[in-house]
Amino acid sequence: MFSPKHILVPSDFSDHSDQALILARDIALQFHSKIHLLHVIDEKIQQCAVDYCLDIGTVERFRSEARDVSGKKLREELDRIGDGIEVAIEVREGSPHEEIAKVQHEKGIDLVVIGSRGKSGIRGHVGSVTEKVMRLAGCPVLLVGARST
Repeated sequence: MFSPKHILVPSDFSDHSDQALILARDIALQFHSKIHLLHVIDEKIQQCAVDYCLDIGTVERFRSEARDVSGKKLREELDRIGDGIEVAIEVREGSPHEEIAKVQHEKGIDLVVIGSRGKSGIRGHVGSVTEKVMRLAGCPVLLVGARST
């Protein structure tokens, strides 16, 4: 019987990610698993757009603030998990699907629970990051859609 011990939940703070976290919590309770909650800040922060450029100090301040805010949001997500489950949170920068795959391999993740699409997802389609994660993951990937209200 499949009994995951390390569950990775990538979060972009969308409704789909929230639902993935709730399902991962239920699985973790059943199998006494550890949840690895991850947010990846996309590396595509551009210093220049058209004919206007930001100085490198401004870009670095933006990145630092994005890391701080993301860490705070991940800690707030802990309230959805509740007590009795071991949770590790991490914020990384880079290409989201590549960083998710790296964490999966580095941490010995045996199940990825991911929203079927993120904040910019098109209704009815699997998101591009999710699709790439499914191809790169070395373990089962559980896709979760947001519930209709």
